[in-house]
Amino acid sequence: MRHSHVRILGIALATVAALAATDVQALVTFDAPHAGTVEYAGTFPAAISSRGAIAGWYRDAATQVHPFVRDAAGVITEFEVPGLRNAYVTGMNESGKIVGYGLDARSKERGWVRDARGRFTILTAPGAASITQPYAINDTGIIAGIYVDGHDASHGFVRDAAGQYVTVDAPGAGQGEGQGTTVLAIDASGAVAGSSVDRDFAVHGFVRDAAGAFTVFDPVDAGVTFATAMSPSGLVGGSYYPTGSNSVAHAYLRDEAGTIDDFDVPGFTIADTAAVNDAGTVAGSCFATGQSWNAFRRSSTGRVQVLAMPAGTTQSAATGINAGGTITGYQTDADGVSHGFVY
Repeated sequence: MRHSHVRILGIALATVAALAATDVQALVTFDAPHAGTVEYAGTFPAAISSRGAIAGWYRDAATQVHPFVRDAAGVITEFEVPGLRNAYVTGMNESGKIVGYGLDARSKERGWVRDARGRFTILTAPGAASITQPYAINDTGIIAGIYVDGHDASHGFVRDAAGQYVTVDAPGAGQGEGQGTTVLAIDASGAVAGSSVDRDFAVHGFVRDAAGAFTVFDPVDAGVTFATAMSPSGLVGGSYYPTGSNSVAHAYLRDEAGTIDDFDVPGFTIADTAAVNDAGTVAGSCFATGQSWNAFRRSSTGRVQVLAMPAGTTQSAATGINAGGTITGYQTDADGVSHGFVY
């Protein structure tokens, strides 16, 4: 009995030690089959579903861009978008619909959506002169993104599942070159989040609810505010630069009531939010002068950690997070080649 207890205790302590050493996390790297192995080439995930499917793009040896989807078992399917080249992936929903944009025969940027069966629809927002870029799609098939008009001003758009477009212009957004509205994220209800540039080129964050009502916001002491991510329940993630600074940026999480919780990554001067889930876990990248970009995670309890990467990594970035807290992104090796990861 005594020896049995000692053996059980030893096993338990060994298990605890092993879990502590790995922090109950695992990193898996992967590459699209035809991703290039030269500098600036590689594999770049963009979004991850709750089942673990990942959508992204890869750059081949000739630096041409192609989309891919990786299923939960790790099987990667590369594909091309009919009529478009250099097709980037920007978002995916739980049913496997993927959105992105690419160049047509006249080198105009057009959006696209691919359903889970591999069927494509090419997207051009009404009023777009040369650029239509979808950035997010929710589980009901509503797509959000931006387009650029003939005056080089940006406008947000929302496209419903029936293909009807609504232009999104935030209050006070300028209509001149380099001004306007950018929509980057959408929640389950159809509310969207993004940033606007006014006539004085000041940048503000905003949320537009499903009924079309806007809330423009800035964290305290913000000189520039970016809203870049949204969870299905409406949590908004972003970053802001304090007034008068262009070298320090704080990340933030804004809840449905409008309360803003800002935070930093210890040891870094810039924190850039890429994705957030309903638990309030944030994924993003951080930077400091003299250092490279590093992927990070902030838990719902406020714990911030830089994600450990393979030896020889020169930089890393987190690009997506799912409901369970699994993060995807990419890391770049010493040869300048990027590889996808699941964390």
